[in-house]
Amino acid sequence: MAPPPGSHQCARLPGTGGVGVGTDDSKDGSKPHAQSPAVPRRMTKMVVQSLDYGGGSLMMYRGGGTEMETGSSVSAVRSQRVLIGEEILPALITIKDGKIHNILPDAGATRHTAGEVLDVGNSVVMPGIVDCHVHVNEPGRTAWEGYWTATRAAAAGGVTTIVDMPLNSIPPTTTLKNFHEKLQAAAGQCFVDTAFWGGLELRPMVQAGVAGFKCFLIHSGVAEFPHVADSDLHAALRQLQGTGSVLLFHAEKEVQQPLTYDGDPSEYSTFLRTRPDIMEMEAVRTVTELCLQYQVRCHIVHLSSAQSLKLIRVAREAGAPLTVETTHHYLTLSAEDIPSGATQFKCCPPIRDIANQGQLWSALRAGDIDMVVSDHSPCTPGLKRLDSGDFSQAWGGISSLQFGAKVNKIVTSAGSYFQNDEIEQALSKYKPVLFFLTHGESSTGVVHPIDGIGELCHRYNCLFLVDSVAALGDIDIMYTGSQKVLNVPPGTAPISFSERACCRIFSRKTKPVSYFLDLSWLANYWGCDRKSARAYHHTGPVTALYSLREGLAILAETGLENSWKRHKYVAAYFHEGLERIGLKPFVEDKKARLPTVTTIVAPPGYDWREITGYIMKNHNIEISGGLGPSVGMVLRVGLMGCNSNKPYVDMILEALTDALKHCHKSKVPLIKQKLDQGITLVVDRYAFSGVAFTSAKPGFLLAWCKQPDVGLPKPDLVLFLQINPALAAQRGEFGTERYETNAFQNKVQQNFEQLRQDPSVNWKEIDADLATDIK
Repeated sequence: MAPPPGSHQCARLPGTGGVGVGTDDSKDGSKPHAQSPAVPRRMTKMVVQSLDYGGGSLMMYRGGGTEMETGSSVSAVRSQRVLIGEEILPALITIKDGKIHNILPDAGATRHTAGEVLDVGNSVVMPGIVDCHVHVNEPGRTAWEGYWTATRAAAAGGVTTIVDMPLNSIPPTTTLKNFHEKLQAAAGQCFVDTAFWGGLELRPMVQAGVAGFKCFLIHSGVAEFPHVADSDLHAALRQLQGTGSVLLFHAEKEVQQPLTYDGDPSEYSTFLRTRPDIMEMEAVRTVTELCLQYQVRCHIVHLSSAQSLKLIRVAREAGAPLTVETTHHYLTLSAEDIPSGATQFKCCPPIRDIANQGQLWSALRAGDIDMVVSDHSPCTPGLKRLDSGDFSQAWGGISSLQFGAKVNKIVTSAGSYFQNDEIEQALSKYKPVLFFLTHGESSTGVVHPIDGIGELCHRYNCLFLVDSVAALGDIDIMYTGSQKVLNVPPGTAPISFSERACCRIFSRKTKPVSYFLDLSWLANYWGCDRKSARAYHHTGPVTALYSLREGLAILAETGLENSWKRHKYVAAYFHEGLERIGLKPFVEDKKARLPTVTTIVAPPGYDWREITGYIMKNHNIEISGGLGPSVGMVLRVGLMGCNSNKPYVDMILEALTDALKHCHKSKVPLIKQKLDQGITLVVDRYAFSGVAFTSAKPGFLLAWCKQPDVGLPKPDLVLFLQINPALAAQRGEFGTERYETNAFQNKVQQNFEQLRQDPSVNWKEIDADLATDIK
């Protein structure tokens, strides 16, 4: 996002490290289309491994990284592999006044150049990425991220231009004085082109070259960058009229009273409930109205909720000069898959459910969303509260500047696996560099067949990466855990590489961004690269490695074949015992059952937490609930290593039998009884897609939640359904319905909060999957 051509100067730091101010030399004076992606335009210069090309740049992937400083005599770049459209062709790229002038499909056409031609041979020359939403926290919070590391990470991910947000540095880029401090801090440290967003002191900063301005409609998370009121927005937009600048909005807004953490703070669903879709919808409504009123370019950053898209479309059709971005994490991650305590996934607005993700993808394809950015927002590890897993206290931000690679997912239902022809179709369609598969999937208890997959990957020229979790094998790249496979203390992760994978690693031309993931260095440290000299990388976990060695020694004494045979036999014995006591394995296909981790269908009518708690308290045996896609659906039992024997199985079966006798199977029958009596109740679907009210009568179905009735009498029972999204999707309960009116959302939220405080109303909390027999 940037000023239109010819409007004013734009300050930026060129990738060679010097500070420069240049004037856009476009002469046509045309304004950009109201709905065109607002991308930072970069000024006259040459950059390390990148060249200015209109609104973007070109990246040359080659060893050594030839630098072309400002004033270089190079007037053309020749390569046998230039990405033009969707084709890779030989071409000559001509340069004039520091900018890309032309792309000639004839790589040998030197007659059009007057200066030096740089021939990069077979190195790929392709467009670089412009990432216009990056938080570089220097000065003041350089420990979170500084320019030296951030711009290197950008270059490693193919990003050749970043635009730095005005927070979370100290001071923030809110005044001209602070802006100059920012420029001074960044000088000499930038490996890619860097531009800047600002705030507050508008006109002077426009003239100084700030690309645009950022504001929050809700608390920003840091005290030195306060959010704005509606009156501030009107004043700012009046100042920006006629400047060609752009105002960026963090589009979340408080609705009624602030929502609080009500529930386990280590559960992602608890955090998600504090940032419902309605907060984004209200903010987007404000932005669209102001954009139409003042006709100043406005931009919505990191759109998370697809429910706001209708408001955006209507405003654009009415002539609002509005652009919208979303992020990599909203398009690739989903709320259903975020484990308990995984605070590294916390960001604001939050990652939402898989149905919402699908709608964002559709909007991106349709042009309703203009661009995808990283919203790179790093912090120190301690601020993420990884030790406690407390989402309420963790910093909200995801570090992802270097991870702009496209990830395509193929999905099957929990408890099943892919056929090889399905995998081949995906390889043929997406042509990936790497294919990733979980072999021993411990959350669902599936062991995925891998015979023939390696051959398919070789046929389609991609590496085969396997997360074995609870298995070992010989793949291109495979990693596993010491605890689940080798029955030794956790803390080490055996990882293996084929010769094919090693060739890829050792022939890499650029250094990895992360010191910890530099596999060439690690290979040298462990003596796996056939070099005589070793370089220090880290202090090895000596005691953990001794325990790992002992586990391998025991396995060697037992023999691999004997160990495999014993684990399969004990698992089959356990499965037969489960059926004798009225339980059944979750994975129906016997050959797909993981011998080391058995998943059991959670018995209908019981609270699985009560079962696992009872067994721990009375039998001192730890049985887990589901994880990720299997939450609320299964109990999980690990039988591996020395625990894989018949006496242990008999103990577990006895504990399960005892739990089924003594744990309560009362919640569902109680609810069913009340429903059959026609008792009025309220159902809250707040955790999944807003708050829904309904009146319960005989024949009640969960699907009634889609048709809420606000005019209810005071209920006899309030029922909080903690929805398992994966299970709900299988039942087809939700679809893509969303509530459109703010008045309705606000009204039911108020009513629901009042009901929760009413001592005369009976309050129950259950899992939706426990209500399967409510008919």
